[in-house]
Amino acid sequence: MLRSERSPAWHRDVKWTSAVVLVLAVAVATLTFSLSELTVRTRALPVLNEMLTLTLAPSGSSPELAVRTGAAYTPGERLTLVPGVAVYADPTEIPTFTVDQAVDRIAGVLAEKTVQGGSAAALGLVTDAGIQAQLQRAFQGPVLDLIRAGLDAQMLPSGLEDGSRLADWPKQAAENPGKPVQPVVGLFVYADPAQLRSLTSRQIGVLVVSKLAEEVLKNGQAATQDNVVNVNLRARFDAALQGPVPASLHELYAALFLARSDVIASRLAEARAAIQGDKPQGDSLSGLLPASELAGLTPAQADAKVLDALAQRSYAQGSSAILALLTRGDQRTKVAAVAPLLDAFSAGAHARYLLWTWLTGGLALILLIVLVASSVGLRKLSNVGLAVAFWAAGGTLLFDRLGSLSAAATPQAALAQFGVLGGLASGFRYVTRALPAELWQVPLRVYAITLGVGVALVLLALVLALLGRFRPRRRNLL
Repeated sequence: MLRSERSPAWHRDVKWTSAVVLVLAVAVATLTFSLSELTVRTRALPVLNEMLTLTLAPSGSSPELAVRTGAAYTPGERLTLVPGVAVYADPTEIPTFTVDQAVDRIAGVLAEKTVQGGSAAALGLVTDAGIQAQLQRAFQGPVLDLIRAGLDAQMLPSGLEDGSRLADWPKQAAENPGKPVQPVVGLFVYADPAQLRSLTSRQIGVLVVSKLAEEVLKNGQAATQDNVVNVNLRARFDAALQGPVPASLHELYAALFLARSDVIASRLAEARAAIQGDKPQGDSLSGLLPASELAGLTPAQADAKVLDALAQRSYAQGSSAILALLTRGDQRTKVAAVAPLLDAFSAGAHARYLLWTWLTGGLALILLIVLVASSVGLRKLSNVGLAVAFWAAGGTLLFDRLGSLSAAATPQAALAQFGVLGGLASGFRYVTRALPAELWQVPLRVYAITLGVGVALVLLALVLALLGRFRPRRRNLL
């Protein structure tokens, strides 16, 4: 009796059912894995920010964003006068503290730190990047000039201007060729003798004081004092750094912080309201940003700061959290319309995508084992490869096409020019171009890798089949 090579019906059903369900599982797993990669915080925040921008200010000309703000001050604590600068007002001072007094205190503290500890000590009080950049520019120019001018006025008349305190630096240069020399007696400040040969006595004194000023700005008064060993020069050095230099630096820093008067006034007003028990617009729990952080900003700068804060709140708590913060009805309506999209990029959605990736990935692995076990010969590879590549090819083409779209005009202009259908198409291209490129690149990369795995399995099966065809047959010697 001949044995039939035909597999049973149930065997074929298991194989094809496994292949179909495997395709679906791979489809879901690939999609959810792509979404989980996109909703990592560092990738999701730019997407959410751009979504909110397209929703609330698509052309950059929308009215200012109106959000509930809160206070950054808790009664009984010290008040930071300017965000990012560690200078404070005590709780007892706040009720009567003025903006001028605040500016004066900030300038005084920075001037004192600069003189006593140098530029690093002053920068140590500042965490705001913008203020740090301002101070760095000031240190490279006016601050150094003011320290030098103060030291010049005090120290040059004491023998540095007329050359009476000059050392025999030519002899030093002759005895130690190629090494710096000490041009002034009583000052451990050194210079290149080649530089000194063309200078007058007064110019040498100015050069020495300039180097001393640079040392003060770098390390502060206490560290630089050890270089001034002459009693008279030491007294004049200390007098300059205790009087005219701090005073001139105070005026410079005060001028820098006068531009932040609005911020200071807003913070003082919030603190007084908190002390008196008045409830500000919103509170620190429900408000998006302290009002003082928006004070003094241009409308565009304030909107950018608000959009960034809204994106962070949307990622952490979902769209419902930011809907409660918007105070304009038309803006709430716009955000409510895109709430499902915003929620799709939240932290909660990220956790769900990861869960679904693990579940469908595990199911796909089980089905893969079943499909391999129920396939014969090289079909173990080709069936699996075809099943994997089937879905991945569609996703690769889709996201490759989305990434190649370009925007020719804003949706409003396209609607007027091309009509409803043309405007919709142009609007879609406009949105895809405006959103971060990673929104298309990440899933494209995932689908392309999945497609590559499927194609590789099919090609491997074909290669093995060709090798098997040309393999010499064994001879039966019996």
